[in-house]
Amino acid sequence: MIKEEKKRNIIEAILYFILIIIGIIIMSFPAFGLINPILYLGALFYIYAFFTIIAYFLSRKEKDYELLFNSLINIIVASFLIAVPNENVPFMLGTSMLIYTLLILVNRGFIAFIEQTKRMLYKLHLLLTIQYEIQ
Repeated sequence: MIKEEKKRNIIEAILYFILIIIGIIIMSFPAFGLINPILYLGALFYIYAFFTIIAYFLSRKEKDYELLFNSLINIIVASFLIAVPNENVPFMLGTSMLIYTLLILVNRGFIAFIEQTKRMLYKLHLLLTIQYEIQ
């Protein structure tokens, strides 16, 4: 049991490291002359979705679909960014982050309140605390 948790924690740490790298890439693209972040943000969400699918299959547990739903959320947001044509970049970035945050909250809330495990309730509490501090 402890070995599985350790493996899952390592996989999630690698996944979050990849997310940090994606953030650095997003911040550094204007330095290369790419002004419109909508052009590459959708692709980066697809890449993150790909890595979350890999993480799901590496740390697969029975009735634990959090990473799989997280991957689906990334695909939804990336598809939204690519499918909805809009030249208003701040509006598109804000809307995509709103959709992403709401879907992640629904995902964590579903897992926490349906499955009712202490670990998931702790994650939901941490996420809500972070959301409160950001606002």
